[in-house]
Amino acid sequence: MRSYDHYRKSLKVLFVKSNSYSRNISIKVLEENFDNVTIAENGLDGYMKFLKYKNDEEKCFDLIISEINIPKINGIEMLEKIRTVDDIPFIFLTTDNNHTTVLKAIKLNILSYIVRPLNVASVAKSINKSCRKLYKQYTQKLKSDESLA
Repeated sequence: MRSYDHYRKSLKVLFVKSNSYSRNISIKVLEENFDNVTIAENGLDGYMKFLKYKNDEEKCFDLIISEINIPKINGIEMLEKIRTVDDIPFIFLTTDNNHTTVLKAIKLNILSYIVRPLNVASVAKSINKSCRKLYKQYTQKLKSDESLA
């Protein structure tokens, strides 16, 4: 069984963020945590990249991290489209703490909803916490598969 650090680093992440300046800062944080980060600049681009790699075992994403307020289609709309075909783990990084938006996101089975402004350490801590949840699911599945064998 892989260690948590090895597991987290190996996750393939799709990062959807529109603002190029803050996207570049965020990418640095993500690349410290993950070896494979793909960037999308808007919701439609994010959805299309998700679909492109969905059935490719080597390239399919393990986690999506997105803003809500992004162009073309917003993060909620993108996630609604994704949910029609997959239940991929999903994290929102957002400034939107509107009660209705938060409830929509929860109903769409998100892993985490991180409200900005946050400092880099807070974001890294929240992402790490979410990845620990994924790792727990991964180890439970391995144990279940071993007991069936």
